[in-house]
Amino acid sequence: MSTLSRSVDTPAFIALPGGAAIAFFLTAVCGPGHVVPALVLVSVVVFGLGCLSTLSAALGIAGIGWSLLIGFVVVGRGQLRFHWPADGLRLAILVGVAGSGRLARAIAQFVGNRRRQTVSDPYPSRVGPFPTSFQR
Repeated sequence: MSTLSRSVDTPAFIALPGGAAIAFFLTAVCGPGHVVPALVLVSVVVFGLGCLSTLSAALGIAGIGWSLLIGFVVVGRGQLRFHWPADGLRLAILVGVAGSGRLARAIAQFVGNRRRQTVSDPYPSRVGPFPTSFQR
């Protein structure tokens, strides 16, 4: 059985801190000037959490990863400023990746359930025991 087709989600109290730590590490390794490689790596983490955990945990990591990617620009009066065309696109990418991770898991569970039904009962139309040669 594949990991994606299992029926138990990774708990959010494990997925959120673990995913946040991985996202932080990946953005720190890429550095502030390399946004595209960091976005790709954080997207892989978000997709993995979408496959293995709940959608809310994957969306939470998408939000944390987005905030790590953009870095906050604090202007003179302590207000946060975002560069919305680019930052909004990054957020949309991460949210879409989280949703596609859940979709991939749903497809894997559907295929896994179909395989188990096919393997466990190859002849669903037969009812009762098979006739043997010593029965009359």
